[in-house]
Amino acid sequence: MSNPINEAITDNEELNDFNRQGVDYFNRANNDYGQFHFAEAVENCEKAAYFFEKAGDIKNQGDSYLLMGNIYAYISDYNRSLEILEKAVSLYERAGNLQAQGQASLEIGWVY
Repeated sequence: MSNPINEAITDNEELNDFNRQGVDYFNRANNDYGQFHFAEAVENCEKAAYFFEKAGDIKNQGDSYLLMGNIYAYISDYNRSLEILEKAVSLYERAGNLQAQGQASLEIGWVY
């Protein structure tokens, strides 16, 4: 017979692993962006967003999209930037984070 407490701990550990992986990829993306390695930064943002989604961490998933949108704006891919930043706004709205939602909206304004 299975023990629901052990199953819950295992599920929680798995979610924590997803979150740790998301943080790792997000940090790599920030580092790549700072070194002007834009393709690598975008790739790491995508991976971070994926792992944050798996962990159910909507706010950090939004942060990944916010950074990715800023990268696209920096390299003058404005249409892609707007598309990604809109995702960030939507995620922040779902997370109930008005401050982050406002920041992402401000970034959209800068792109326009």
